[in-house]
Amino acid sequence: MEYIMHIFTIVTCILSLGSICEAGIADLVAPKKKIEIHDFRTELCDTDHTQDRLSLNNIRVFTKDNGDLGLSGDVNTTTFLYAPFKVRVTMKRKILGVYVKMPCVKDFGSCTYDDLCQYGYGTFSQCPPSFFLRRTPCRCPIDEGVYSIPEDVHVPMEDTRWAGIAKGSYRAKVHFIHKDREIACYLAYFRLKSKDE
Repeated sequence: MEYIMHIFTIVTCILSLGSICEAGIADLVAPKKKIEIHDFRTELCDTDHTQDRLSLNNIRVFTKDNGDLGLSGDVNTTTFLYAPFKVRVTMKRKILGVYVKMPCVKDFGSCTYDDLCQYGYGTFSQCPPSFFLRRTPCRCPIDEGVYSIPEDVHVPMEDTRWAGIAKGSYRAKVHFIHKDREIACYLAYFRLKSKDE
């Protein structure tokens, strides 16, 4: 399950946002709230896709009623995926009408993830039942095929005093790289806001 979730790391890394600073003005005066994601959508980068080996279809990332992050959609790979499986993210936030590049701070922002495979379930761990039912892998290596993200996949969202600061519109360009070759490129757009805002 964690392997699939980290394919969408541009979203799930939001979880670490509250730990960017352990102390500061926000810690003293701002109440803790959950961060919600809205209007998430993806599209292919404006590049040649004839060599693509990975596709994301009908991807939805949304906030559930309990405040956790939900994921759904299909992942199609036409190549055998194994470690290392790299992802390079360039994330920008809209400030005064202009998208400004964000630095990489504790896995949030414009970051490079050297190997997504390290986020999967361990070799001696069982995949969740919902993955077995859909024949969806939860660790590398991953055979060629189309895999559905189980509907019960969710990422717990912790309350953070940085929810108000994080709110805004974001755009991310995500490059998937395997065997030193780009196998997919996607643009992701989403808005963040604090719960009950």
